[in-house]
Amino acid sequence: LGYKVSELIASLIGGEMEMRRGLGSLLLTWFVLLFLAILLSPSSGWASDGSNLLQNPGFEEGTSPWLSSPSAATFVVTDTAECVHSGTWAVSLNRSDGVTGQIYISQDVDIMGGAFYTLTGWAYKDSPEFQSVYLRIEWREAALQIVGEVDSHLLTDDEDAYHRLCIPRECNGDGVQAPNNAVKARIKAIAIITSPNPETPVFFDEFTFTLLASPTPTSTPTFTPTPTFTPTSTPTFTPTPTFTPTSTPTFTPTAIPTPTFTPTPIPILAPLLISEVLYDGVVSQGEGDEFVEIFNPSGEVVDLGFYRVGDEESRGGGEGMYRFPEGASIAAGGTLVIAKEGGGFYERFGFYPDLEFRASSGGVADMIGDSSWARGSWGLNNEGDEVLLLGLDYQLVDSVAYKAGNSTAVGVQGIVSAPEPLSFQRVGGVDGDDMNNDFLVGAPNPGTVTGFPPALSSPPEPIPLSGGMNAYFSEANSKLGSSRTFGI
Repeated sequence: LGYKVSELIASLIGGEMEMRRGLGSLLLTWFVLLFLAILLSPSSGWASDGSNLLQNPGFEEGTSPWLSSPSAATFVVTDTAECVHSGTWAVSLNRSDGVTGQIYISQDVDIMGGAFYTLTGWAYKDSPEFQSVYLRIEWREAALQIVGEVDSHLLTDDEDAYHRLCIPRECNGDGVQAPNNAVKARIKAIAIITSPNPETPVFFDEFTFTLLASPTPTSTPTFTPTPTFTPTSTPTFTPTPTFTPTSTPTFTPTAIPTPTFTPTPIPILAPLLISEVLYDGVVSQGEGDEFVEIFNPSGEVVDLGFYRVGDEESRGGGEGMYRFPEGASIAAGGTLVIAKEGGGFYERFGFYPDLEFRASSGGVADMIGDSSWARGSWGLNNEGDEVLLLGLDYQLVDSVAYKAGNSTAVGVQGIVSAPEPLSFQRVGGVDGDDMNNDFLVGAPNPGTVTGFPPALSSPPEPIPLSGGMNAYFSEANSKLGSSRTFGI
């Protein structure tokens, strides 16, 4: 009898423990569902797969929370029927203060690093004063520093119609992956003004920024517990449906071909030139005095918002490519000097450069690495390298190569060499893509464009010779320097 009682008690205790385990499993399930409900709610900053992460994507509630830049840009809503793609409202963007360059609207969105996203939007451009319109995603880390970016294709044609822009450019819904350390995406719609004061603005409408479903693994292990307690009902979480406005397109978009990189320099807005390069520095710690000088031979201020400078000639290579910080520009007929390090440059030349590739001085703005073109950092090789100036959609604006650099890849010919303490300098803004004819080698003069040597003020005095002939002895000046000549 004692044995039976002991067995019964043990059975009851074991059953109670099994029931407790069943209740614990159920409570754990409820907690997981509650966590997912909070995570996927609109106030959490993230949204479920397929929903639009942008606020006020069609401007039906005005312009907020979108921002425009620069402050001189005019950014307003319009309900003019032919300027609206869907819904009641769209926005116009313009600038009328006589300045050319980049203007844009933007919105910041919380994202998950490593996830895949798509961006689409509709743009209307029917003004030749605008060179192009495009979309951009800037991936930013916790300190809001840019860790990567990707652009859509360019809208360049003027047409009384809306066109769809996409990232990725193929508009196939595959998505682009955010860097693992990215926590925000800055969504931009950008317009480039080439002639001051456009009569007709550009228009934007109906943006969509979407988190894609994660790739499906080949096999997903599942855990199936042994049921010991069955509740009368199992609560399920139903996410709040996202409102999707009914699209009423007015215009039919036409496909825009995807531009490709070509090594042949083409003019982009202004014929900016690489005017001087010092690749072999003399400052002992890191040769921070090395620099690149950019020259603006045009008669207009040039906004550098979409230009890039680097020493990587091939997309995806291991050298460096950098974009200019926001607000950077070059005055008409002016220069801009970018040093390897601001401190090393100051040590040699006694003044600070305009920008620097490597952070070294709090008073000098830093260039921003562009990981969508190159994976490495700036560093000119003393044995030979290339320097590239890229414009919209990474098209080559200007390039140089020296010593063993790959001149063919960047579309130049000839060989130039400027060992320390010298630099090679473009003379008089000449650009014939010939390193021998376009450049001279001499003492560096950052911030100043090298001009042609002065012409002779008067012809030399003749030296009479027998037979009625005269001899002349003087200096013959050319853009590569001076030489003594003798003629009869």
